[in-house]
Amino acid sequence: MVEDIRGDIRDYSKLAASLTEFAPEVVFHLAAQPLIRRSYADPLGSYATNVMGTAHVLEAVRKAPSVGAVVCVTTDKCYEIVSAAYRSSFFPVDRLHEHHVAVATARAGNVIGGGDWSEDRLIPDLMRGSATRNRESVRPAFCAWM
Repeated sequence: MVEDIRGDIRDYSKLAASLTEFAPEVVFHLAAQPLIRRSYADPLGSYATNVMGTAHVLEAVRKAPSVGAVVCVTTDKCYEIVSAAYRSSFFPVDRLHEHHVAVATARAGNVIGGGDWSEDRLIPDLMRGSATRNRESVRPAFCAWM
């Protein structure tokens, strides 16, 4: 059975309480604000979600005795920096017998899946463009004379 618990990753207290209450063995961290233009419009919100959100998940995992593995699938900078820092500091592979938490990371960038119709995505933009283009228009030929 899979149980889906949703909340705001920026709320550490509720996240930690949910992990303690639910007592999962495996945690999948998939939350991120992945859109570049949106990150320029709201850099603090993007950092709060991507950087601190990842730190919140890993800290909550560190405090939850039931968790044996966490899979961080988030933006590349978060898994490279935040997840690597937590892995080195709190979940080193050579001390797995002490902390019992395996940390795996994967990059989510440029993945096309069902429902990924966000702005500034190459394939969705092409699909939207082909659905709305004027089929009567023709591209002018270009000819250069030397």
